[in-house]
Amino acid sequence: MKKILCCIVFFTSITVVFSLDTPTNTSPETESIENTENDTPLIDTSSNLFFQMGTLIKVNTYDDSAPSPILFSLGVGYDIPITSLISCTPQIHLFTNYYLWDSDNEQALPAAVENRTASVPAILLDVPATFNFTFGSFILGVQPALSFLLRYAYTAHNVTEDVSEDISNINSWFYSDLHFFYPSLRISFDHFYKSGIKIGLSASAYVPISSFTENNFPQNFICTISSRLFFPQRK
Repeated sequence: MKKILCCIVFFTSITVVFSLDTPTNTSPETESIENTENDTPLIDTSSNLFFQMGTLIKVNTYDDSAPSPILFSLGVGYDIPITSLISCTPQIHLFTNYYLWDSDNEQALPAAVENRTASVPAILLDVPATFNFTFGSFILGVQPALSFLLRYAYTAHNVTEDVSEDISNINSWFYSDLHFFYPSLRISFDHFYKSGIKIGLSASAYVPISSFTENNFPQNFICTISSRLFFPQRK
C-alpha cells in the first residue's frame, strides 16, 4: 500500500507543480535577462525522453512460496516518431525481488524475506510500436510490444548456508524455455501542457509465453501501473 501511495503522491505533486499553463506577464527587461542567462531556451514541445515510476505486480499461484509480490519500479523510455500516428517507444522498468528454488517442481519462485535464497535485480525491457491518438491536449497511446525480462540471481544477504547450486539453478531457469519472453500491451494517457511538460499514466500487461508451454497460466503474469513525465524540449 505504501508503494501505491508513493506513486499517487508523485503523480499528484508533479501535476500541481506544472499545471499552471497561464504565462506570467514579464517586462522586456526581464525577458532579455532570462534569454541572456539561458542560451538554450525552452520551446513549447515535450522531449522524447521520459521517466516513469510505479507499481509492478507479478502473479504467483504456488502456495509453497510467497504471495504474488507487489514491487516498486523505476523506469526510463524514449519515444522515436515514425509518422504522426506511429512511433517506437523503447523503455525499461527496474525492480528487485527475492527468489527461492523449488526443487520439487524444478522452477524459480518468488520468496518471502524469511525463506529467500536469492536477491534478483531485474530489467523489464519493452520494444513497442506505439499508436498515438490525440484529443485536444490529451494523447492516448496503444502499445503492443515484445518484452524481455532480464534477471540475475545472487545469494541474498544473511543467507549463511551454501546455496550456490540453487543460485545456479535459478539463473539457468530464468533463461530457459522462454521464461524471459513476455509479449505485452500497454495503454498510456498523457496530458500536454503549454509549458512543454507532458504528464501521464500508463498500464500494461505482460503475458509469459512459458506459462502456456508449461500449462500453468497465469503463473508469472505481470501487470504494471506507472506515472510518467516528459520534460520540455530545448531548441
